[in-house]
Amino acid sequence: MPDTKTPTDDTMTSGEDSGLRPTARNRITAATRELVKMAGGLEAAASVCSYGKSTVQRWASHDHGDLIPICAAMLLEEFTGQPVVTRAMAAVHDLTLCPTGEVPSFATSFAAVSGAVSDLTAKAAHAMADGVICPTESRALARQVNAARGALDDLENSLAATHTQAGGAFPAVVKEAG
Repeated sequence: MPDTKTPTDDTMTSGEDSGLRPTARNRITAATRELVKMAGGLEAAASVCSYGKSTVQRWASHDHGDLIPICAAMLLEEFTGQPVVTRAMAAVHDLTLCPTGEVPSFATSFAAVSGAVSDLTAKAAHAMADGVICPTESRALARQVNAARGALDDLENSLAATHTQAGGAFPAVVKEAG
């Protein structure tokens, strides 16, 4: 399937010209790769957001300067039900998303954090076993860090819900991390 859209104002076509810090670019690219995976892979993601497969592949690659357009990210996040790229963009600015709907219990969220950190620890130990973390291992670790960050966000949201239920005020929607 050929690319069906051309670059517009909502796409970044040159990583060098974007002005983003490399850590911000890497975080958004890793989140995009995770979102594409959650959507069912390149073909499925391309179909959902009406872009060509090669374009979607560029968005998810650290080897290209292209970033996912906001409208494509929103379509894929709606499709998967996960605000992966939105969460990454908020994190770049030291912000955390807080859902407005029902929040899982503290125990459920804490178990998810424990599992995510355990998975991260296991992957990090495996990656460091030979004393060198290769680019593939680095990208896998970045995905696991993103998963752990999401679990920590959920834990923080469950604490906020508990605090609010006890009659205290707690920041809603977006708050500064710290």
